[in-house]
Amino acid sequence: MIANPKVLSVASRFARAEASRLEQLCQPLSATELELASGGKKRLRVALLGSYVPRKCGIATFTQDVFKSLAKLDSIANVDVYAIGDGGDYDYPSEVGCAIEKTEASYRHAGTTLLEGGYDVLFVQHEFGLFGGCAGEMLFELLDRTTVPVVTMLHTLLQEPSDDQYRVLKRLGEKSRSLVTMSERGKRLLTSVYGVSESKIDVVPHGIPATVPRNLDENKSKFGLEGKLVALTFGLIGPGKGLEFAIQAMPEIVQAHPNFTYVLLGATHPNLLREQGEQYRDGLRLQAEKLGVSENFRVENRFVGITELTGWIGAADVYLTPYLNVAQITSGTLSYAYGCGTPVVSTPYWHAADLLSDGRGCLVPFRDSNAIAREVNLLLDDEPRRLKIANAAYEHGRTMIWPAVAKQIAKLLQSPPASPLVARYTAESDAKFLSLAKPPLAKRNGSIDLRHLVRLTDDTGIVQHAICALPNRHEGYCVDDNSRALLLTLLLENFESRSVKIDAAQSRYVEFVNHAIEESTGSVRNFMSYSREWLESVGADDSVGRTSWVLGACMGRTTQHGIRLWANRMYLPILRKVVAMGSLRAWCFGLLGICEYRSHDKTNIEINELGRDLMTRIAFRRSESVMEDWPWFEDRLTYDNAKLPHALFAAACSFDNPQWKASALESLEWLCKVQTDSKGLFLPIGSDSFYVRGETRSLFDQQPLEAWATVSACLSAFEATGDGKWLVEAEKAHGWFLGKNVSGLALVDESTGGCFDGLHCDRVNCNQGAESTLAWLLADTEMRIARRHQGSRMHAIEGDQ
Repeated sequence: MIANPKVLSVASRFARAEASRLEQLCQPLSATELELASGGKKRLRVALLGSYVPRKCGIATFTQDVFKSLAKLDSIANVDVYAIGDGGDYDYPSEVGCAIEKTEASYRHAGTTLLEGGYDVLFVQHEFGLFGGCAGEMLFELLDRTTVPVVTMLHTLLQEPSDDQYRVLKRLGEKSRSLVTMSERGKRLLTSVYGVSESKIDVVPHGIPATVPRNLDENKSKFGLEGKLVALTFGLIGPGKGLEFAIQAMPEIVQAHPNFTYVLLGATHPNLLREQGEQYRDGLRLQAEKLGVSENFRVENRFVGITELTGWIGAADVYLTPYLNVAQITSGTLSYAYGCGTPVVSTPYWHAADLLSDGRGCLVPFRDSNAIAREVNLLLDDEPRRLKIANAAYEHGRTMIWPAVAKQIAKLLQSPPASPLVARYTAESDAKFLSLAKPPLAKRNGSIDLRHLVRLTDDTGIVQHAICALPNRHEGYCVDDNSRALLLTLLLENFESRSVKIDAAQSRYVEFVNHAIEESTGSVRNFMSYSREWLESVGADDSVGRTSWVLGACMGRTTQHGIRLWANRMYLPILRKVVAMGSLRAWCFGLLGICEYRSHDKTNIEINELGRDLMTRIAFRRSESVMEDWPWFEDRLTYDNAKLPHALFAAACSFDNPQWKASALESLEWLCKVQTDSKGLFLPIGSDSFYVRGETRSLFDQQPLEAWATVSACLSAFEATGDGKWLVEAEKAHGWFLGKNVSGLALVDESTGGCFDGLHCDRVNCNQGAESTLAWLLADTEMRIARRHQGSRMHAIEGDQ
């Protein structure tokens, strides 16, 4: 292929001018620029959050480009990367200071690390699918734990978001000092769809490599494409990119240009690869073969680095993006090809429609292979037009190269907030968010709502976790939740009329607990996969304790003769195992089970001896830890706190020990004071970092388990003492579920009957797993039973519930 002399002449002139311009753009900020950018402040310490190489995704590459570009600027002291993982085992480079997996604990740890890192700003790369939880809401597990100012770059913006996506982006806007979008269209969407103030929005283009004008022949020779007319598409491969329409256009292009080659460069998207393998890519190959153009179709199935990528772009006469989704707000692959000066033929998705206006590219209708063939042929036939489009794109692309974009980002990160940071989201400011985040307070009339319990229960048992209200089968089952569910059905036996659904569910829970027990040793396994395979040989001490508790409750409460016979057979081996342990909470669970058993039979000598033994041990633990201002069993408050005084009090009443009864009441009174805020609302110890004696208590994440434990303990105290203050405390903890908490948000979702998994400082955790739903149902059932027993006296205390 002989090069056109005119093309060489223009390219040489462009190259000379561009060398000077690139040198200028790649210089660090001048002293004057630095002063203007920083407002006289110190050089920035930046935390950069996003996926990161070697993870193979567009945002990972983008985040690395941000890191490399910012690290070269004088206004930046240092940049530490916080890398979002996807479960892969990645060997991250040295700039990654923290790797975050999709678990709440990992995000919490990262939030604490950020808070302690002394950063001036956190720069977040956001895309809904990048983070765990509903619409990526797990990100807030991190953001809620840091006071570092946040700037968020949005890689996805939707004109018609789902309710969860809308809610998450609204919260993200409140958490962020600035929201950054890559186009003016994105800015319009943020204001019109999400109600974000224009003063809070910044527009920064997608960065691209700082390349000089390309030499087609030289680049083609690198890849064995000499003498070819080349069209290129690169990026992660998967449905939605319209590649089948580009292949459908190939016969018409090849007929006009027999030396035409279409190169498809990039690995299959990892998610698609896990689910379907190479089925989609193989289908494209088969399509090309059936159309008789397989010799003109070159597939490079790999993820390439930036140096090789720019070489491929520089070898292409035409770049194709036949994407199918009009609402794509940005495309990194389009930005790269366009900025390198490759003429683009594209469908008119938003980013392409904006970028290719004013004659800087060619637009074709969606799903129209004839139009693709026509435009590609016109470009290949008209070299001067092709060069004109390439030059216009390259010239405009100089505003998008990383040195220029990095300077914009640096100034943005230095900018002070337009208004004071909002510490917590005020849901009243937006009616749609209010309707999503703050369900109405539950009405306490009618029967107990068991819909979500039934939804979570299958023919194996109760699934332990949920994604929003959807059972998360990937995470299987546990004996802890099945024991709690069995306990609930025992309470319901004597409170509501029996139903076929509850009888069937109770059988499932009994069968699961039975399967978890190793009768000969008293061992209990806890976690089971959804494929019904045990994930451990021996469960934690708490699991054994909870199992012994529910077995005792079966003896004391069930009306089912078969269940009582089974529980009686299993009980003693498990209880002996509990007594042999050194776990305080396992002892307390076991002691509660003994109290349940003794409501049915107080004559079993061994069980009575084991009960006194456990009671003595728990009381001794308390005596070792008690201080004047800390009448507690340990040097910290952690989880299931109220179960400790509850167990000692219940046993002291059952075995008639006034001294230990008084000690238990003292601890419960103190706990209730600690768990009450200045307005008299229930304020449980947050599970974030708990409450260590002498340190600051954790306010969030508040867990439903704590509210239920407090309801149970206070009702037990009321039943034994007749003192109405314990009813008040129980009602206070029960009200927490219904919105009577420091955030004013209901934990009960009346649309499903489930309970949200926790309360953060300004939102609920929208997942509705078994533990939280059972905590609500058990607390509500126990309150209803207590109210029924107390009759009119209870109604007087109940007030406006």
